[in-house]
Amino acid sequence: KPNLQKLFKYKKFTYADWNSEHKAYEVYKYSLNNKIMPYHSTYAAGNAPKLNRWLGSPIISFSPQVFLLSFFDTQTFCFINLIIMFTIGYIGCLFFKRKFQLGNLSFIFLFLIYNFNGYFVEKITKYGPHMMGYFILPFFLYFIFLASDSKNIQQTNKINIGILIGIANAIIFLQGSIHLYSICLTLYIDVNLSKLFIS
Repeated sequence: KPNLQKLFKYKKFTYADWNSEHKAYEVYKYSLNNKIMPYHSTYAAGNAPKLNRWLGSPIISFSPQVFLLSFFDTQTFCFINLIIMFTIGYIGCLFFKRKFQLGNLSFIFLFLIYNFNGYFVEKITKYGPHMMGYFILPFFLYFIFLASDSKNIQQTNKINIGILIGIANAIIFLQGSIHLYSICLTLYIDVNLSKLFIS
């Protein structure tokens, strides 16, 4: 007989990078509770060098959600943050549904592949919270698709789309997803270079 109480017992993730991620969030929690700016800390996230330069680390999340650490412990915050970002990612998928006029079956397939593909599931279980920028990816790609149709839009809208692409990539960066940020930036440059040579 399965022990359901043990299954749903509160646990703190400590596998791989999760231990350092919890320490990173504990720095935020301490800073918020004591109303001080965490300029320096001996902790760092991931395998980044421990240079005592807290706000200089690109792999640490600077997103507005960290203020929730004033009310929750680090593990509970990670779950709440995941739910928030999952919801944002779902809204991004709805943008794709509208643009490409996807049917319900196609949308379900997109939703499942996007949220539960092996690459992302493996990464988030090992590297934890700084993978949250993944959920902003639908917005970034959606704006890229809008920009690729630039022949049919006005100059003002082109500027607006460019700003939205920058905002989406900046939000990815603020989640601490430095690797995904670099990939998106490279993709954006490649798309623009290809359009330049094709035209």
